[in-house]
Amino acid sequence: GYPLGQFMGRLVGLIVTFFCGLAWRSWVPDSFGFVFPLVAIAGWTVILARQDDWLRRAAFLRPG
Repeated sequence: GYPLGQFMGRLVGLIVTFFCGLAWRSWVPDSFGFVFPLVAIAGWTVILARQDDWLRRAAFLRPG
């Protein structure tokens, strides 16, 4: 079956990241408010791509 533990871990991580982003926006000046979301998006992209291996399985990257 589907690894429910991994799914829940990722879901909790995304929710925590969202709330950290909200807190970040209230702590820093508006000119730096974009930094955390960019880093978070890049980090989650790497984590999810590595764990799910979706880059290798993507149809547009398959030969032929």
